[in-house]
Amino acid sequence: MDDNISVTLILKLVNSIKENFQDIYTDENSFHTKIGQTFNSKDGNAKPNELEEVSKLSELIKAHATKLGIVLSPSQITKKAEDGNKVFNDINPRVVKPIFQELTSLTNSVFYLLSVLPLFYDNTVTTTNYKNKNYYPCFFINDLDTNVLGIVTSLSNVAQATKSIILANTTLEQVKMDESDQVAFGEDNRLICIGKMWASCDELKKLCKLNSFGVITSKINTISIKLLNDTLTELQDWLEDPQLSNSDDPFDINYDTDDDQEDGDLDKEELSEEALENMIEYVKRWIQKIKFIKLLMSGLNQQLNRVSKKKQTKKLAGELDQLYTLQNNVIVQTDELVSTLFLLGNDFDKNDQELTSIVDTLDNKYLKKICQIVGDLGEEKGTSWVKTWCTKYNDI
Repeated sequence: MDDNISVTLILKLVNSIKENFQDIYTDENSFHTKIGQTFNSKDGNAKPNELEEVSKLSELIKAHATKLGIVLSPSQITKKAEDGNKVFNDINPRVVKPIFQELTSLTNSVFYLLSVLPLFYDNTVTTTNYKNKNYYPCFFINDLDTNVLGIVTSLSNVAQATKSIILANTTLEQVKMDESDQVAFGEDNRLICIGKMWASCDELKKLCKLNSFGVITSKINTISIKLLNDTLTELQDWLEDPQLSNSDDPFDINYDTDDDQEDGDLDKEELSEEALENMIEYVKRWIQKIKFIKLLMSGLNQQLNRVSKKKQTKKLAGELDQLYTLQNNVIVQTDELVSTLFLLGNDFDKNDQELTSIVDTLDNKYLKKICQIVGDLGEEKGTSWVKTWCTKYNDI
């Protein structure tokens, strides 16, 4: 009887997880707000180190998920007769209590994780009260929310997998009637759910280890510089066989008659040759400029690494947020520049309004601002390189 009650309790716990986690925390847009409505930052002077707390909880959640995955495995959950053969549709009574305990511990650990989040939210750069605060940039909080929401989603899926496995292995007719809305989760889904929770836990622990400086330098190294390299390759490949597309027909869909085409070809030939020469010169210039932008990104990383080793670095969260957004905008704007350049085709003109607008935004809004912030990040001796960079970049 006790085992039967335990099975019922497990199913009630699963429903509780759905009500208190799955139905509330549905997407990233509302996640931050709903956490603030549910939890308050801890009162009192003795506040935990939030990064250490989250790192420890991610390990604990992963451990409980692993144990739950083991007791839910077919070899554990299936009841066997005295001769060792499987007894179908009958759960092994020895695993009922461990399943309930591990699912409860997993749920509690996720709850504790959510309760720590206000310590981050109260200390972000968006907080109006800056006094005696340690700050986190918005991009760090966004990554934090994404990974925690991944864990919450995995908890809901693991709970549903637990429910389906129990319903598939129990002979309790009353339970089956009460749980008529059961969802089919097979063995593969159990492993997938646990695997996704592992991945979110690993990413969360990595985030805590990197901290704000590590996140932005990793982004620049692994994504931004790589995208700049891709852009350089695209321009260099074009130079090997420079050709202009027809800006009136960029996709080579020509509806003109042969006579119309012959009349226009002679008139456009000289203009096309001139445009091609001008564009080759322009592309060569921008290859050099993009190489310098790569140098700026590398220098920015080195500067951030130097600054991160000094004290009071968390007070720079506002600057880190700006740099994160600016360097991302640089990549987007550079890509936009190249796309616009090639779309102009036969109509290429370096003074084209759209082209000059993109260049102006890139140079005077994004790159200039990055240089200003980098110049303020350290002592004059350590930031003199950025002044040299600006001079040489503007000379190209």
